[in-house]
Amino acid sequence: MTMSQESRATRKTEAKEIGADEAHDEEQLTAVLHARHADDDIYTAVGGVLLAVNPYQQVRACHPDEIRALARANAASADPTPPPHIFHIAARAYAALLDEGPQSILVSGESGAGKTETTKLTLRCLVELSASSSSLAEAMLEVSLLLESFGNAQTLLNKNSSRFGKWQELHFSSSGRISGCTVRHYLLELARVSKPTEGERNFHVFHQLLAGASADERAALRLGLATAADFRYTAGGARLAADEDDARQWRSLQAALESVSVDSPRRDALSHLLAGILHLGNIDFAERSTPGPLLLRDASAASLAADLLGFDL
Repeated sequence: MTMSQESRATRKTEAKEIGADEAHDEEQLTAVLHARHADDDIYTAVGGVLLAVNPYQQVRACHPDEIRALARANAASADPTPPPHIFHIAARAYAALLDEGPQSILVSGESGAGKTETTKLTLRCLVELSASSSSLAEAMLEVSLLLESFGNAQTLLNKNSSRFGKWQELHFSSSGRISGCTVRHYLLELARVSKPTEGERNFHVFHQLLAGASADERAALRLGLATAADFRYTAGGARLAADEDDARQWRSLQAALESVSVDSPRRDALSHLLAGILHLGNIDFAERSTPGPLLLRDASAASLAADLLGFDL
């Protein structure tokens, strides 16, 4: 080992945790986080708080195989100071749940900090810790996919930004296994539907629909050959490249809806609602020189929207 390698290894070990009672400022915290991030260690402990730096790429620490390995190691070890990882936050909460009762894990951060992925990782950790049904675990992750499609959007700072808050409640049986999950959402950014911020996209689901709908779906939804550039509500973000493959995500969304028991008629109704909203955005009103009701400049968009939404025009 060279001198520089030894120094780096020593720095990595010493920087993994900062005691809650230590005097530390923003500069010190930033230096520690930067040092660990350089070594692909995205987690740093500050007392009882876990700091995570979004790596914007796949890292070993977050792979399902690593979560399973940590679960096996946790069952065989009583290490009071394990290395920083979201798994150990979940493990402490789960142990306290069994001994004391209900627990909460707060995931907080700026846009792009990795809250969505951290929440999904926490769910995986709790599934492994509780030895719960893998099918139930997949269903919970499918719900996360649904929430991302309908509640996330590409913004100036983040290509998969959550535009809402959520409270996710897991229910456990007397044997300690997960028996159900409840999700409550709040503060959804409804204004984004009709007026996305300049340089940003509308909610993912509109772009996914336009990119991924089959020929039969497009015919039923009166979309023809239209793309995101042809609708007011999506045109501003039509040229923005998101990490997600929108067409693939549309197919994944349909599979996720089916997996959580949303049947075909309800999935069709949901698609009609989405397409109807897009057509609503293309309605033009004629200017009036005198007070009175608004008049349609062209009834075609209104007619399409009314038909999809089940209204008489």
